[in-house]
This record gives sequence, C-alpha cells and structure tokens, in this order.
Amino acid sequence: CNNWQQQLNNAQVELNKLDSEIEQNTKYLDEAKLSADGCAQSIDEWGNKIETSKNRADDLKDALTAAGLIAALKEVAEGFKECADSSIEFESAMAGVAKTTDLSEVELQGMASEIKRLSTEIPVTTTELAGIVESAGQLGIAKEDLLSFATVMANLGVSTNLTAEAAATMLARFANVTGMAPANYERLGSVIVDLGNHFATTESEIVTMGQRLAATGKLAGMTEPEIMALAAAMSSVGIEAEAGGTAMTQTMTAIEKAVSSGSDNLTKFAEISGMSAEQFSETWKNDPIVAIQAFIEGLGELDAKGESATLMLDEMGLSGVRQGNMLKSLATASGLLSSAVGTANKAWEQNTALMKEASTRYETTESKVTMAKNSFNNLKIAIGDHFTPAIGKAADGINKANTAMATFVERDKVVIPILTGVVAGFGALAAAVAGYTAA
Repeated sequence: CNNWQQQLNNAQVELNKLDSEIEQNTKYLDEAKLSADGCAQSIDEWGNKIETSKNRADDLKDALTAAGLIAALKEVAEGFKECADSSIEFESAMAGVAKTTDLSEVELQGMASEIKRLSTEIPVTTTELAGIVESAGQLGIAKEDLLSFATVMANLGVSTNLTAEAAATMLARFANVTGMAPANYERLGSVIVDLGNHFATTESEIVTMGQRLAATGKLAGMTEPEIMALAAAMSSVGIEAEAGGTAMTQTMTAIEKAVSSGSDNLTKFAEISGMSAEQFSETWKNDPIVAIQAFIEGLGELDAKGESATLMLDEMGLSGVRQGNMLKSLATASGLLSSAVGTANKAWEQNTALMKEASTRYETTESKVTMAKNSFNNLKIAIGDHFTPAIGKAADGINKANTAMATFVERDKVVIPILTGVVAGFGALAAAVAGYTAA
C-alpha cells in the first residue's frame, strides 16, 4: 500500500511540472502572438508609408512635369516674341528704304533679300545695312548702285574709324561735287584706307578735309585721288579741316587769278616753284597738283636760301594767319604731298586696299560671331514674317475697338465707373496670371 501511495505522489509531482510547463508555453504563445500582431502592424504602417511616398512622388512628378511644361511654354512664347520683333524691326527698316528710293514692290523685296544675304558675308546687321541704303537713296544714289554703294560704305565702317553712315553721307556729297562715277566708290575707299595706313592721320580726318577741298580742287582740275592726297598731307601736319580747307581754297584761288591775269604774282609763284611763268602757267592748267607741290616745296627751300617765306607770302597777299600757317606747315614737311599723291594714285589704280583691309577684319573671331548672329536673325525674320500679318490685323482690331469704346465713353459718362472697374479687374487678373507664371 505504501508503495502504491509513493507512486501516486510521484505522479502528482510530474503532473504539477507538466501544468507549469503548459502554462509557460501558453505565455510564450501569447507573447509570440503579440509580436506577430506588432509585426503585422509595422508591416501595415510601412506599407502605408510607401504608398504615401509613392503618392508624394507622383505629386512631385506631376509638379515637375507642370513646371517643365510652363518653362517650355515660356520658351516658346519668348521665341515667338523674338521672331516677331526681328521681323517687325526689319520691316520698319525696309520702310525707310522704300521712303527714300524709287524701288518698286518687287525691287524692294529683292533688295531685302540682298541685304539679308550681305549681312552673312560682312559683320553688319540687316538694320544697319538697310539704314545705309536708306541714306544712299536720300543722297541721290541711283537704285542700280544702291547695293554696291552700301557694301563699300559698310566695308569702310568696319575697317576704318568712319561709321558707315558718316562715310555714306560725306562720300556721296564728295562725289556729287566732283562728278565722280558711282563705279569708282570702291576705288575712292581704297585711296582713303591706304592714305590712312601710311600717313599720320585718320580716315575720318582725310574724308572731312577732302570734302572741304572738293569744289576748289575739282574747279582747278584735280582728280579725286589727288584731292584726297592733298587732304591727307594737310591733316598729317595737324591742319584742321575747317581752317585748312578755307586756307587752301584761298591759295588755289590766288594761283588761278595769277595764271588767268598774268599778274606779277604769277612770276612770284613761278620763281618760288623753280619754273618760268609760262611753265608754271601750263603746269597749273594741265596738272594743278604738281604746280601746288612745286610751290610748297619751293617755300620750304626759301629759308635755306636766306629768304623769308613769311615776307614772300606777305608780298603775294597770302598773309592770312590761317593761310600762312597752312602753307608753312606743309612746306616744313618736305616731300609729304608728293608722297601722298603717289600713294593715292597707286591705290586708285590697284583698287585693292579697301577689300584687303575689310577682309582682314572679317577673318577675326568677333566678325565671324557677328555674321553667325546675323544669319540666326535672318532665320527669326523668316519665321516672324509668317506671324506679323496676324499681329498687324490684331492690332488694327484692338485699335478700332478702343476707339469705339472711347467714343462711347465720351457720349455716355455714366458707364465710366463700370468700365473703370472692368479695366481694374482685367489688370488684377493679368497681374495674378503674371504672378502665378513667375512662381
């Protein structure tokens, strides 16, 4: 019996251990369940965050796409405006050409095409070239010579210190006075460039002085290159155009009177020049620049002979301060006038100095960039030409509507407050749109 009781006690102990272990396992299971629920919750939260991030990414993508679209639309609008502006600017420039020339509609279109082509060959904009052509028409250049004239003046503007507009005005007037043929504009340009390169003067000073000497020089029988050579020699010794032009005109007038009248002054001119009166008279009639050269060089030699150039000029009535200073300044620069005449005549004959100088300028990077910009501008003009008619019609419509509205308001002042509000509303709307677009 005791043995059975002992076994029963042992079984109870084992049962108690089993209950304890089951309770512990149940606790573990509960903990595991809680962990699993937490994990599931974490997974759900992570999934929600991913979805939220995806939504935000989609929103960001949409925003970026919208911003890109707005930026693209802005670029298109700006490009449209640039094309329209270029077309309108060139149209206005060609209107100036039409105003001063007698070109027909077809000829005007051809001129526009030639101007655009020329802007890709020389670094001068279409607007500037059209301005030169407009000036040429105003100055009386024949329509068949307009483009060649503009080309020469543009080349002078690029390769000298003259602007194309100033060159056009002064040289057209010079040609009108001397009767120079239009075909010789490039030769004259070569003379000016070569003289500017070889003497202590500038092209602008040469042309300004030459314009003042043109009338008297032509009357005396001097050629265009000889007049410019005299201008270069005078400006090289510091003689200003206004004073020097007047002084030289007075001198040549005095020589002409002496030769025509055969007065005592003819003998004095001849003696100073190292000639007889008859030789000097013939030289003046046939080659006046040589007579002037001989007289000026003779003046320079008087002091070496123990004579006074100042007293001699006084005796001849050439005693004006400007006249005396001019002649003595030239006389001190022995051989200057002769050298200038030689240079000018050679440049006129060869007719290469202007193009050579201009071509050198055109090979620079700056000139090439300018010509590239000009070609791009021509593209914008071509595109803009398709828009400008519509823009013009729209502007006409707006003008008519505004005029009608103004007339209506003048008749019925009661609507002023209403229209003021409408205008203010449109203004606020425009400002809001502009602000949104800028943002």
